[in-house]
Amino acid sequence: MYHSELASQIAAYFLLKEGGSMRTLKLMKLMYLADRDYLLKYGSLLTGDIYASLPHGPVLSQTLNSARLGLDSVWNEIIQDIGNYSVGLKNPHTSICDLDRLSKAIRNILDSVYQQYGHLGAFEIRDLTHTKEVCPEWQDPHGSSIPIKFSDVLLNHGKSKKESDAIIESINEQLAYENLIADMV
Repeated sequence: MYHSELASQIAAYFLLKEGGSMRTLKLMKLMYLADRDYLLKYGSLLTGDIYASLPHGPVLSQTLNSARLGLDSVWNEIIQDIGNYSVGLKNPHTSICDLDRLSKAIRNILDSVYQQYGHLGAFEIRDLTHTKEVCPEWQDPHGSSIPIKFSDVLLNHGKSKKESDAIIESINEQLAYENLIADMV
């Protein structure tokens, strides 16, 4: 289940690190890398988003739609399109204290990703996510889109088949539980 508020706050966190705005392409890459690193470190989903290979590299599918189409009301409360293929914080007075969905563990992942890749420009990080060293799970979709399976991420980043299967089973249980709770509300 996709967690729009958490994804929006992750975007805001990266935007704060960047001074309040950045190219959408760069933000999408940072968010993908953070979500993926969370999966690899904790064996759990962060945003609950769907991973996809697109021509410009791997992305979080629903998050990209939020940024591109502006149809997500939660995203729109925090993030705005500022033109020139860039997004920024809607409220320039947003602070890290406002991002109450970001635990210390999540912030640690975000800080690590930003430390590794934040200095890169949008097209530099895009090119890096096309390499087997950084994103072996990405496949060239030849102008289209290809889903990236969580098991492909896990196996391509050193998890054994047994570990991958256990993590996928846990994720499926987590999703079933979240769907059950959502149906009750």
